[in-house]
Amino acid sequence: MLFREDLAEEKDPFSDWPESFYEERNPEKREKLILEKIRRLQGDAPEEQSEKEKREEEQPEEQSENGKQEEAQPEEQSENGKREEEKREEEKRLSVLYERYPSLQDRPLRESKAFQKNPVIVDRYMYSWMNILIAGRTGIHFWNRRAVKKELDKLLDIFVSDGKMEGQTEGGADALSALRQKEIECFALLWLENCVKDKSYGSTVFGMIRMSDESLSRKMAEEIGEVLLFIPAAVGLEEKARPVKEVFLELYFRKINGGEEQWKTVMEERGLNGNGSSDF
Repeated sequence: MLFREDLAEEKDPFSDWPESFYEERNPEKREKLILEKIRRLQGDAPEEQSEKEKREEEQPEEQSENGKQEEAQPEEQSENGKREEEKREEEKRLSVLYERYPSLQDRPLRESKAFQKNPVIVDRYMYSWMNILIAGRTGIHFWNRRAVKKELDKLLDIFVSDGKMEGQTEGGADALSALRQKEIECFALLWLENCVKDKSYGSTVFGMIRMSDESLSRKMAEEIGEVLLFIPAAVGLEEKARPVKEVFLELYFRKINGGEEQWKTVMEERGLNGNGSSDF
């Protein structure tokens, strides 16, 4: 089997948070999960309210009310502070989700009958990926290089929140924010799964002949190289694409059998160091 797939098992999504959020593939379900998580952190969940009431009932009535308040106050403040911090973190996570799927925020569109019949949820990461590929394959020449660079720069910005990347350095070797990196990992895994399972991607001769695992793995390595190294490098944007490339390569090596060897081969054919590391 080409793809190393983890066995899925049914479980409460909030018992394994945030991993369960990133394992979910449906963007609308992901939004519902994180909104419910935020609601629970706000103390609106019925189960949390009942637990609070239960704790209050168990406290002895004869205990001094003033003493009880003094003892509970620091602990309660600490707990409230922790929950508020967690809520802010989840709101940031939701913001990153909306960066990737902006149509989730378009309430009038989602409430329209047209959306309900044929939901259009644009994945900006996939949009960027496909358009980088198209721009490179269309051809980069001296007369269009400046225009292509401008276009690719904007497309790569989609992965880094329209240029507002946390931890950005002067040299351009940027570090993705932790939450954005997790979302890109989620996209990379989805892309790998689609490549392996999609019959049209893994077939030749008009979809009649299925590629061998080795050929399919090679095709994926070539596309990762095109989108995140060769095409950006043609216009001097390889450093901007590097953080995203490293995320993809880490998952490609881990999830695709023989991935490192295929990447090494692709690099050597380009006259680059082919040791399979992320130093390309």
